[in-house]
Amino acid sequence: LAVLGNLSTRMLEATDSVVLNIIGNLVIVVFFVTLFAVCLMAFILMIKRFYSNLLTDEGYLMFTLPASVHGLVWSKIIVSLCWFIGTFLVAVLSVLIFSFHVSAISSFMAQMREAFQVLSGYITLDYAAVAAEIVVMALLAGVSLCLLFYASMAVGHTFTRHKILMSILFFMVFQIVVKVVGASLLALSQGFSFEITSPEDMMSAWHAVFGISVSIELVYSTALYFITTFALKKRLNLE
Repeated sequence: LAVLGNLSTRMLEATDSVVLNIIGNLVIVVFFVTLFAVCLMAFILMIKRFYSNLLTDEGYLMFTLPASVHGLVWSKIIVSLCWFIGTFLVAVLSVLIFSFHVSAISSFMAQMREAFQVLSGYITLDYAAVAAEIVVMALLAGVSLCLLFYASMAVGHTFTRHKILMSILFFMVFQIVVKVVGASLLALSQGFSFEITSPEDMMSAWHAVFGISVSIELVYSTALYFITTFALKKRLNLE
């Protein structure tokens, strides 16, 4: 679809035919709808596999395996992260194919080279360290996203009735708690500021923000992980 979408954009630029314009626009719409569906499917798989494997009749088998609850939960997290990463790479590749144009790519690369030359003239950033920090933050965000749904479902299934409804309810409760805590932390951070007068100050500010963000994400993920494993160990109700 990305290839067809690329050809469609070229066709739309080169023709005034009403029929071809309709076909070209339809292909483009289908491409973006399918791209959204692919991203959504990875998200649905993350929820579906945890629910089916651990919270339905399959749970009777899964919890008799020679594996701890921690191992079961981490297996779901790791597989979900692999799906997220694969989906992201496919989405990026698809968009690049869809938007590929030799002249546009050449112009973009020339502009990027100029930008890096300008930046390197007065900013000495450790690009490798910044890239590594962004990757770490993205992985932590993926883990916390998985654990938010896992904790909601695990707690919801400790009840004997309306388990899915209770899972949705606890999901909203966790979200409200996160919003309240986040707003409180944001209010507290208003008193802190960074005075940036040099490239070194910029790097220090970036690392400080990254360290604080990772610390908050780790605390958040740890709390959700504890809730998930505790519910699966002590309170799980598969009936």
